[in-house]
Amino acid sequence: MKGGWRKADSGAYNTFAKANVYNNLDSIFHKEAAIKNGVLAPPVSFGSGDHINVDLGAALNSRLAALNTIAKALSSTPYTSVTECHEQPGSILCVAFADEADKKQARVAGIGHVLGALDNLSMASRADDKINRFQTMYSAKNEELIATIMQIAGELEQANRGSTASSLRACVNNCRAGSEIPINMSEELMCQVIDRIVEKDLFQAMYRMKNSRLTNIITQMVEEMVEGDTNQLQEITELQHCVAGTGTLTNPQLIHAVTNRMFSPKELRNLEQNIDLLQDKEVVILSEVEQGYIEKCGIHTDLKSIPYMREKHPTAKVFNVGIANANPGESFCCVGCTTEQEVLKDEGVTINVSAISHDHFPKGFYAPSMNVASDTRLLNKYTNKLYRKARDKKENMEREGKQRTGDFEALKNAASSEARDRKRWKIKSEPQQSHIPTPDPDDMPPAMSIPPLDSYNVQSTTDMPPPDPDNLPPAMGPTRWNMLDHQQSNLTRYEKSSMEEGKLYQSSIFQHNLIKLNEVQKGQIQNMILDSVLQAQVDHRKIEVSGASKERHIGKWVEKIGRERDRHPVVTLIPESEHVLDHSENIDNIISSIQDNQLPPKTVICLERKQEGENLGMKDVILLSKILEHNKSALQKDKIALPAGIENTPIYKDAELYSLAQERGIPIIGIEGKGLPGKYLPNGTVEESNAYNKAREAYMVSQISDIVSKGYNVLCPIGKSHERNVKSELVDKGVKVDEMDALRVRTTHTTHQERVAFGVGQDSVRTK
Repeated sequence: MKGGWRKADSGAYNTFAKANVYNNLDSIFHKEAAIKNGVLAPPVSFGSGDHINVDLGAALNSRLAALNTIAKALSSTPYTSVTECHEQPGSILCVAFADEADKKQARVAGIGHVLGALDNLSMASRADDKINRFQTMYSAKNEELIATIMQIAGELEQANRGSTASSLRACVNNCRAGSEIPINMSEELMCQVIDRIVEKDLFQAMYRMKNSRLTNIITQMVEEMVEGDTNQLQEITELQHCVAGTGTLTNPQLIHAVTNRMFSPKELRNLEQNIDLLQDKEVVILSEVEQGYIEKCGIHTDLKSIPYMREKHPTAKVFNVGIANANPGESFCCVGCTTEQEVLKDEGVTINVSAISHDHFPKGFYAPSMNVASDTRLLNKYTNKLYRKARDKKENMEREGKQRTGDFEALKNAASSEARDRKRWKIKSEPQQSHIPTPDPDDMPPAMSIPPLDSYNVQSTTDMPPPDPDNLPPAMGPTRWNMLDHQQSNLTRYEKSSMEEGKLYQSSIFQHNLIKLNEVQKGQIQNMILDSVLQAQVDHRKIEVSGASKERHIGKWVEKIGRERDRHPVVTLIPESEHVLDHSENIDNIISSIQDNQLPPKTVICLERKQEGENLGMKDVILLSKILEHNKSALQKDKIALPAGIENTPIYKDAELYSLAQERGIPIIGIEGKGLPGKYLPNGTVEESNAYNKAREAYMVSQISDIVSKGYNVLCPIGKSHERNVKSELVDKGVKVDEMDALRVRTTHTTHQERVAFGVGQDSVRTK
C-alpha cells in the first residue's frame, strides 16, 4: 500500500444528495417511501431478484474480481466498495463503507494492516515466494516463525510423526543459534509454516477491524457444526467466543478453514495477477461523518466513490468498482445501481462491475448518488429507467404466473367443455336463485377475473340481488344475540378473541408489533409487508388465467377423481364447530393431503379470510409465511422474532399451509367479504347479526361460484353456522357440493396403508 492511507471529505456530496434526493418529495426516495407506507401502489416486489455476471474480457474480469476480494477483506455492513480509475497512472484506491467510518475507529485504523496481510497472502500463493519469505524470517530469528514451527512440531508428535517433528525442533535450535537451515528441513514444511503465519496474520487483522463478512462466516460455521453429527464442542466454543468478541481464534485448523471460506484459491490468484492494487496505490477512505451525512439514506457504496474519483481525476471516464456483501454470497448490488450506471454511460462515464441486476430491487431505500441527484435532467432519466425496469419485472412475474398455471387455450378448451356439460344440468328458476352464466367460448375475454374483494358486489357474476333486510329469517332467542356464538362463526374474529391480548392482533397492530420486536430488521419486515400486499394481489389474479395447477405425481385413484372433477368441479366444505381447534386440525390434514399428493388436481383452497383486508386477512397470512420461510434458513442472529403464543393460532397454521401450497403451485384465496353492508356490531341485535351474516354468506357463495366457473375444484374450511346456508345456495346454483366432517378428514390421513382420498359428491374412494 503506497504511502499509507487517508480519509476523504464526502460532506459536499452528501449535501447535494440531501437537497436533491432526501428533501425532494418527487424523488425516487420518497416514492419508495410512499410505496412502503401504503400510499402508492407498488410497481414490483422489493428485496428479490437475480444478478447477471458481466463478461468484460479475461483481464478486466480478473481485475474486478481482485477488487471484490479487497472489498471482502474490508467488509462492513451491508456493503463495502473499492474503486479505481481504469488504466489511469497514479489513480488512488477509494474505499467506501456503507456506514459512518469514524464510529468504528478499530476498523479504520486496521485497514493498513489488513491490506498488508492480504498482500502477503496473495504473494504467498507460489512456492518460491513462500520459501524466500521463510528464509528471510529465519535469518531475522523471527519469534513468530519460531513459535509456529514449534506448534507444528507438537502436532506432528501427537500424530506419531516423531522424525519430522525432530527436524522442526532442530530447525528452531539452529535459528536461535544463528546456524543455517537444516538440510532435512523440506521445502514443503517451509511452505506449511509460512501458510500458517500468513493466514493467522490476515485473520487477526480482519478480526481486529471487526470484518462483518468474517463474523458471518464464523457464525455460519458454528451453526453447521451444531447441526452436524461431529463431536466438535471445543471448536464450537472457540468460534462462539470469537463471534462474541470475547476471544480470538488460536486453533490453526479453524483459522485455515475460515480463511479458505473468505478467499478461494482462484480469488487469491486474481489478486496476485493484479498485485499493483495493493502495492502501488494510495488508499483513500471515504468518510461519512462530515456535515450533510444522511443516516441510512440509501446511496449504495458501489457508486458513492465515483463523484470523489471524478474530482480527483478529471480526465478519467472509466472506473473499476469492486463490491462485497457482508453476508457470504455473490458480490453484486441492485437494479438502482445498474440503472445509475446506464445513465452515466449515456453521459460518457463507464462504471465496470463484475455483476449487474435488472430486477433486484433493494430491500431498503435507494437514493441515487450525486452523479445523477445533482442534475434534474439526469435524475428524471434515472427515474424513468428505473420504473421501466419495475414494469418489466411485473410483466415477467405475470408471464411466469401464466406459465405455472397453464396457458389461456387450455382454459378456453376446459370452459368450452364445461359449457356443454352445464346445458345438461338442472337449473332452478326462482328469481333469487339464478345460476352462474358460463361465457360462450367464442366470446370469452383474454382472462376471466374474480371481482376484487375490496369492491364488494353481491351480484358479482351471479346476478344475485343483495339480501333484503325485510325478508331476513325471523329472530330466534333473546333480543340481544350471543357475541361468543357470533365470534365462533367468524374465523378471524374468534381468532383474535382467543389470542393473548387479542386486541393487539389486528393487522396494523400485528405488523407494528413485529417491527417493535425486531427494530434491527425493521426495513426487512417493511419490505416483507409490501411483498405480502403485492402477493395477495398476484394470488387473486392467478386463477384468472387458467384452472391448471402445477403438475405433480398422483395415484391412479386420485387421478380418476381428478378427471371426474375436470368435467364437474366439486366444492368440498369442511365445517368447523370450534374454529381454533377444528381449523388447526383441518389445516394439518390438508397439509398432509398435499404432501401425500392426495389433493385432487385443479383445486383452489379457500379460507374464511379477506384477500386484501386489514382484519388478519390473507396479507397477514402471506407475511407470516414469509417470516417462517426466512427463519428456516436464516442465521440465529438474523431470525425474526414473533409475538408470544402466535404458534397456537389459526393464522400460524394458515401460514404453514400457504408456504407449502406456494411450493406446489396450489392457489389459496380468501373469500371473506370486505366492506359488506350491515357492518359487524359487537352488541348488535339478532336482526343486525342475521343481516350481516347473510351478506357474508352471499359473498362467500359468489366467490366460490366464480372460482368453480373457471374449472377449479374448491376445498373450503368454513364455520359450521355458515355451512348449511352456503351449501344450499351453491347447490341451488348447480354447483356440486361435498360435505366433509372433521372425523372424515381425520380418517383420511390415519395411515399410509389405508388412505381415504377426497370424495366426489357423497362418495369416497379407498386405496390399499
